[in-house]
Amino acid sequence: MILGRNELHRVNFDWSEHGDAVSSQPLRELDEVDAKAYLRHYGLTDPVALDEVYRFTGGYPLLLVLVRHLAKEAGGWEQVGALESSADRDRIATELLERILRRGRVAEVQAFLEKGVVARWFDPETISVILQISQDDARKIYDKLKRHSFVERHPYGLKFHDKIRELLLERLKFTSSGEYDRLTRRLMAYYAEKAGIEEPESANQTAKSSETPAAAKYEIHIHGPAQGVIIGDSAQAQQHFTENEPTDPQPRP
Repeated sequence: MILGRNELHRVNFDWSEHGDAVSSQPLRELDEVDAKAYLRHYGLTDPVALDEVYRFTGGYPLLLVLVRHLAKEAGGWEQVGALESSADRDRIATELLERILRRGRVAEVQAFLEKGVVARWFDPETISVILQISQDDARKIYDKLKRHSFVERHPYGLKFHDKIRELLLERLKFTSSGEYDRLTRRLMAYYAEKAGIEEPESANQTAKSSETPAAAKYEIHIHGPAQGVIIGDSAQAQQHFTENEPTDPQPRP
């Protein structure tokens, strides 16, 4: 038995030659019972805090470990609270990035890990647009990313694990809302061009087109900078915004 962050064939394709002799068993998100049992084992007993930490992590093992480390560094679970602080979430996201980038072979993808989370899915061309690099360099980053467990397959390419993307997206907004806005507009302009539609002028305007074959893939829905750009049909966009209503809006000065 070999334990590791990634499947063996993702690390070295030669493992595929062994066929059925090598099988993998991914560690999925822990359900609520198991996740809370893990947290209790490390000293978190308050029922409300348990609910909040589980909601924040979604039972994703790596995030559970990072939250535990944050509590230890902060001097106890009571110092962490319900993870409602943007600074606490940013701290976890930063440590997450450091762990992902710890191995030298992924250091070159750091820029896309920090910026590419504005995209709900990505392919080499998307990477090229977001980072403004050549297609060859973008392809290299894409090939490196697909080896890792925090990246999943998507019908149009790849996508970050939902909880990883959610956390890194918050970090991007916390670090620089201006950079988040610039990247979102750049991505929106790219999608609009691919779909053959005009980029919406209003931040609360929905733009869509069924006149081109690419429209279904690059359909755009914009519902304000806090929620960003959603790709998909109207039903998918509406479902996303219903499930992600802002619960604690922060007024701008």
